[in-house]
Amino acid sequence: MKKAVFIIILLLAAGCILGYFIFKERMSTNLAFNSKVSIVADKIYALRDTAIASGEKFKKIISKGEKTLKNTVHASSGSGGPGGDVELRLKHGGVIRGKLLREADDQYMIDWRGDKFTVKKQDVKSIKNITQRDIEWPYKNDIIVRKINGVICDGKIISLDDKAVTLSFEEGGGGMELGVPRTEINSLIFAPVCNKDTDETEEHIKELFPKMKIYKEGNITLFTDSYVNTAKWCQKITRALYAELYFKFFTLFKDRKPQFQNFIVLFDDPIDYIDSTGMPPYIPGYFDPSERVLYLYNMFGERAEEMLFTMLTSATDAVYKDVEKQKKKLNIDERYDIFIDGRTKEFTDRFWRVKDIYKRSLTDETKSTLRHELTHEIFHNWGLQNIITSKPVVNKEKLIEKRKEFIEATDWEKKKKLLDEMMKMGKPEEIEMAVAESWLAEGLAAYCATEPAGGIDEDLLFTFQDAVSKEGLNPIEFFTGFEKGSFVGIALKSKYNLYAQSWAFTCFLMAKYPSQFVDYQKKIAEKITKEDKKDNLTLLLACLGKNLSDLGKEFDEYMRGYQKAEDPFVKRYIEVYDVWRDLLESHL
Repeated sequence: MKKAVFIIILLLAAGCILGYFIFKERMSTNLAFNSKVSIVADKIYALRDTAIASGEKFKKIISKGEKTLKNTVHASSGSGGPGGDVELRLKHGGVIRGKLLREADDQYMIDWRGDKFTVKKQDVKSIKNITQRDIEWPYKNDIIVRKINGVICDGKIISLDDKAVTLSFEEGGGGMELGVPRTEINSLIFAPVCNKDTDETEEHIKELFPKMKIYKEGNITLFTDSYVNTAKWCQKITRALYAELYFKFFTLFKDRKPQFQNFIVLFDDPIDYIDSTGMPPYIPGYFDPSERVLYLYNMFGERAEEMLFTMLTSATDAVYKDVEKQKKKLNIDERYDIFIDGRTKEFTDRFWRVKDIYKRSLTDETKSTLRHELTHEIFHNWGLQNIITSKPVVNKEKLIEKRKEFIEATDWEKKKKLLDEMMKMGKPEEIEMAVAESWLAEGLAAYCATEPAGGIDEDLLFTFQDAVSKEGLNPIEFFTGFEKGSFVGIALKSKYNLYAQSWAFTCFLMAKYPSQFVDYQKKIAEKITKEDKKDNLTLLLACLGKNLSDLGKEFDEYMRGYQKAEDPFVKRYIEVYDVWRDLLESHL
C-alpha cells in the first residue's frame, strides 16, 4: 500500500513538472493559446482592480464626516466604552471588527487594521463587545460536544445517563432537545477562561519557557518542548480525562464554571524539569496551586531514550566484538558467518525488547502522573477542592550543582551514580501539602489516574492488600481525619498505606454510593466557601445514611472482592526476566 502511494505521488510530481514545461513552451510558441491565457489574466486583474476600487469607496464612505466627530465620549448600550474591541454589524450586511477609539452621539471612531475610520450610527444595525473569549471560543455554550464523525453539537447539556447526553438548543425564541448517544461522542471541549489572572499566568510561562510550543484547546493550555507526537497524546489524555470527570461527576460540575485556565507545562528533559522547578526526579509531576500550573516531565523523553539507546548500543556492540573475537580465536570458516550472525542477532534483539518494556512502562507512568495531577488542577480550578500547596522541600542549590556534574560527566557509570544521588536528594516525607480533606483529594486523583477513570491500580491494590495481610490497615476515622497536609507526620510506609486506603475508599464509594458521594463533595465545596467547621466524617456518614461500624464492614467486604494483586516490583522484574528466561535457565 505504501509503495503504491509513493508511486502515485511520484507520477503526480512528474506530471506537474512535465505539464509546466509543456505550458511554458506553448506560451512562447502558440499565439492562440497565449491569447486565451491573456484573456483569463485580464479578467483576474479586472476583478482585483474592482475589489481595490470598492475598498477605497467603502473607505471614503465610512470616513465621511470624521472631521465633525465630537471629542466628548458618551456611554452607549453595549459598546463598553473606548479602548475595547467591538464588532459593528452594518445595515447593508457588512461587518467591521476593531478597537473603539471614540464614540459620539451619532458616530463611532474605529481603529480598523491600523487605520482610523468613522461610522455613522444610522448605518449600524448592532454593536457588540469583542473579548478574547469571543476570538478563542466561537460557540454559544461553555461546553460543546464533539462527535466521533467530527460534528459539533453546540447545545446546553441538561442531563445525561449511561446511554445518552441530552442537549437543549434555543433557536428563534423556541427550544428543542436532542439526545446524543454516548457511543457517538468523541469528547467534550470546555470554553477557555479569559481574565486578567489567566493572561498574566500565560505571559509569565511564556517568559520562563520561550522555546516551548503552545497548544490550546478550550480550557486547557499546554506548554511543551517535546515532539509534536508527545503533545498530541498529551492533548488526547487531557481531553479524555476532562470528559470522564464531567460525566462521572455531572451533578457536581453542572452548576459551576471553571475559575481559571488549566495550564500544563510538560518538559521533555528531566534535567530541565529539575533545574526549572527544583523538584527531584522521583516526583515526575505536581500541581502548584500557588501558581495554578501543573508541571511534569516526560519520563521517556529524548534524553532518556538517547541514554537507553546508548547503553543498549554499547551492549550489542560488545556482543558482536566478542563474537568476532571468538571466531578468530577458534578459526571458524567464513561460510558459517550467516548462521553465527543470525544467532547473534536473535540474542541482541532481546536488548531492544527490554527497551520496549522500559519505554511502555515509563510512558504509562507519565500518562498516569498527568491524569492524577490534572484531576487535582481541574477540581481546584472549579472551586471543588481547596489545594494550598503540594511542593516538596528540596535543597535546590545542591540539586543544581549535582545536575551540572551530571551534564558534564562523559562516563556512563558516573552518570548513573550521579543520577542515583539526585534521586535520593530530598525525601518523600518532606512533601508538604495542605488540602481540604487529604483522603478525598488524593483518593479522587488516584481514582482518575487510571485509564479509564476508576480502573484497577495494581500498585495501590497490592499496597492495600499487603497492609491487610500485615494488619497495618488504618480505621476509617483515622485516614479521613487529615484535613490538611499530605498525611503529615506519618512514616513513609504508613503514608503509602494511607494513599492506598484513600484510593480504595474512593473506589468503594463510587461503586456503591455514587450519588451520595457526589452530594458529599458538593457539601465539602460549600464548606470551602463558607469555611464551615463541621466534622467531615459526620457529614459523610449523614450523606451516606450509614453509621461508622456498618460502613467499615461494607468497605472491607467490597475490597475482599478484588483478586489478589501481584507485587508490582516482582511483576516488572519477571517481565524483563522472561526476555532472557530460556538462556538463563539453560545455564542453571
